[in-house]
Amino acid sequence: MAPARYYDAEKNSDGGMFPGVPLRDLEDDEFNAYPEWLKASIDQSPIYRKTPVRHEKPADKKEGE
Repeated sequence: MAPARYYDAEKNSDGGMFPGVPLRDLEDDEFNAYPEWLKASIDQSPIYRKTPVRHEKPADKKEGE
C-alpha cells in the first residue's frame, strides 16, 4: 500500500515539524487518525506530498517531440 503522504526531507532544511507527526512517509491509517486541522496543515506544508518525491530530474525533451 502506498503512503498517504510522502515526506520530502529536501524541503525541510530548517528542521520544521508538526508535534506528534513523524518526519517520514505517513501511512493511511496514521494520517487518517490525525484531527482534521492537523491533516489540513500537513497538506499545506511543502514537506509532505500526496505524490512520491522524485529526486532525479526529468530528461530534457528533444525539439520536435
